[in-house]
Amino acid sequence: MRLLNRQVTIGGTLEALLYFAFAYLVVGFVVTFFHMPYVNMLAEQWAHWMPAGAQIAALIQITVMWPGLLLTSHLCMT
Repeated sequence: MRLLNRQVTIGGTLEALLYFAFAYLVVGFVVTFFHMPYVNMLAEQWAHWMPAGAQIAALIQITVMWPGLLLTSHLCMT
């Protein structure tokens, strides 16, 4: 119960969120590095909508959505 009685500042909360976001993105870049065929597959799909930045859009999509990639990667790759 003592843990719940502590006051938390907005700065402390933002600092913790930044640490979690940084760790999330680092893991996302590592997962993206090891799953480049998926990035190329998504880049082909993005090329229909945005030809100039398809590779960047696919890279960002895989980096941000890496938990979904790990859960469904073997189901979607054909």
